[in-house]
Amino acid sequence: MRIKVRFITAGTNDSIYVQANNGCLGAKRVLKLTTTGCATTPFVKMTAPQTESDLLSVNVFPNPSNSDFKLQVTGVGKELIKLTVMDIQGRVIKTLSATSSSITSFGDDLKSGIYLIEIRQGKSVKTVRVVKL
Repeated sequence: MRIKVRFITAGTNDSIYVQANNGCLGAKRVLKLTTTGCATTPFVKMTAPQTESDLLSVNVFPNPSNSDFKLQVTGVGKELIKLTVMDIQGRVIKTLSATSSSITSFGDDLKSGIYLIEIRQGKSVKTVRVVKL
C-alpha cells in the first residue's frame, strides 16, 4: 500500500506518525520527513462572491414526508416565485407559484419517491430534493 502525504508547509525536523489498525493497533512508527527545499504555495480558502441565488432562502419541511410538504421561500426581489416539481429524471410533474415568505403546501398527491423542486425568482434559482414516503 502506498500513501501520499502533502504538507502545506514543512520544516526540516517534521515527522509523520503511522500506526497499523486491522482490528488491533500495531506499534506506532515515526517516519522522518525529508524536505527538498521546494517551496509550496500555502492553501488559502477562497470564498465565492455572493450570488443572487445566495439571497434566496428555501426551507422545506417535513422532509421526508408521508403526506404533504411545506415550502417557505424568502427572496429579495418582488417577482413572483415559481416552483417546478420534477421527478428524479427531471420530468416536470407540476408547477406552482408563491410569494416571498409565504408557506406553500404541495405533494399530497405525489407517489412515493424522490423529487426535485426548482425554486426560481427572477434570476435566482435553487433546487432542493424532497423524499415522499
